[in-house]
Amino acid sequence: MAITNVLLFGATQGCGLETLLHLLKSDKPYTATVMARSPDAFQKTLEERDAGLAASLKLSNRLNVLRGDALNCDDVSCAFTSAQKRFGDIDAVLFGIGGRLVFSRNPFAQPALSPSSVCERSIRILTDALIALKQPEQPRLVVISSNGLAKQGYSLLPYLMRPLYAFLLHAPHDDKERMESHLHALAGWPRDDFNPLHREQLEIPPKIKHLAIVRPALLVNGVAIGHVRAEEMLRHGYTIRRSDVGLFIYNSLLGGPQDRGQYVGKAVTVAY
Repeated sequence: MAITNVLLFGATQGCGLETLLHLLKSDKPYTATVMARSPDAFQKTLEERDAGLAASLKLSNRLNVLRGDALNCDDVSCAFTSAQKRFGDIDAVLFGIGGRLVFSRNPFAQPALSPSSVCERSIRILTDALIALKQPEQPRLVVISSNGLAKQGYSLLPYLMRPLYAFLLHAPHDDKERMESHLHALAGWPRDDFNPLHREQLEIPPKIKHLAIVRPALLVNGVAIGHVRAEEMLRHGYTIRRSDVGLFIYNSLLGGPQDRGQYVGKAVTVAY
């Protein structure tokens, strides 16, 4: 699948933003549609990250920024329509939505997630729009999740990281587990932790046809190193920089120089 036209949700910061920057800086003629709750704030972020890129005249022909909320069905549907009208058939969709931790005054209380269930709720809206999309081939769907999910994922974590994940990241991981369960069911992936169905019980053909899930290790900031490990059953994954997650997604999942479709149909953990 040749990928040049990408629709991005959750690309105003974090791993999604890092991916977008690689797309826009590429020699390949990518076009990108980004949905942002505040386009002005997103423009300021672009200027802070790369003033030359943000001021480029060419960027206006390659980047389409829409005001919208990933939890609003109409906004998400309009994003798909706008991306198609502006640049043609959509080749890939990147989902990088996430919430923020909210800490209580009680030091023994686990942090909450705000907005609550943001990944599960927004992915359901997105997949409804994706399934309803009218074009010859369904776009590839790349979803940023997290490592350490469910029993199997937790068992692969380094022992030193397990208390951190169990306490600090309980709420966002619970949300991402429900998100992945929804995706696994739509894609027809039989996984004991997320979709414990026998193959004969799965819906054929799957409603989501080209799914790839990326599960980063604990995210940190910094300049990309350019070398990561990516495996379905990756052990001893401590951290990874957001910039390297973005580089991996661009290189290996969105038509970059290393994309041979090798991660489509898989959920891979990425770490150093």
